[in-house]
Amino acid sequence: MIESRYIRQEIMPQIGESGQALLAQAQVAIVGLGALGSVSSEILARSGVGYLRLIDRDVVELSNLQRCALYTEEDANAATSKALAARDHLKSINSTIYTEPQVCEVNSSNVLKLLSGVDLILDGSDNFEVRALINEAANKLGIPWIYTGVLGALSMVMPILPGGPCLRCLSPTVPEPGSYPTCTTNGVLPSTTRIAATLQATQALKLLLNKPKLPSIPLKELPTTTLYQIEVWEPEFEMVTVEKNPACAVCGLHHYELLENHDLL
Repeated sequence: MIESRYIRQEIMPQIGESGQALLAQAQVAIVGLGALGSVSSEILARSGVGYLRLIDRDVVELSNLQRCALYTEEDANAATSKALAARDHLKSINSTIYTEPQVCEVNSSNVLKLLSGVDLILDGSDNFEVRALINEAANKLGIPWIYTGVLGALSMVMPILPGGPCLRCLSPTVPEPGSYPTCTTNGVLPSTTRIAATLQATQALKLLLNKPKLPSIPLKELPTTTLYQIEVWEPEFEMVTVEKNPACAVCGLHHYELLENHDLL
């Protein structure tokens, strides 16, 4: 008798054989396949998530190899598209799942099409503008997503369900490009990105396994979510409760500024 490749998951009470079957049917879109998306996509592929939509416009560069788990020097030397390189590497890890690469920039004219038809969206982007656009699209489509950010030695992860609270409840305004620190300007540790992506992937598995049980949220209620913050240099773990803002432009008023104005992004 051939042992299941997922036996170490199936014997966990949180998953079991029935949960593994749910993961095989699950569909996830990953926006950005750099330091975050390359790790979370590998974890989901190894976990048996059946369909991964891999979205990234960039190519693999030598500086990516410091923190992007999937890629090799060969990918960087050939300037291979991250989406295509990720597809090939994930296929070699798990040939039983389906991967759909999308080599393109995510913008207001294509984001709804790119993110439609999936059960969950993972944020692997590296700028707030794209995250704000994902937030609007996910809210409009009614799809849960997981915000994930890193900078230096700090990791941040926040699951966001339909109905809110959403990213704009946490940060009501979209900062101007270039007005905030990034990994390009301030650096980042590879351990920071791996911890963030690992927590993101774990939260993803929990949402996918509980999808049939997700309750609808009455509009009169003000639900909360949790922002997880991990400082890895001097290890600290903090959980911050984020409350829904009834006046939130996105999850409260359903005003989709970025989606509706193509000149903004």
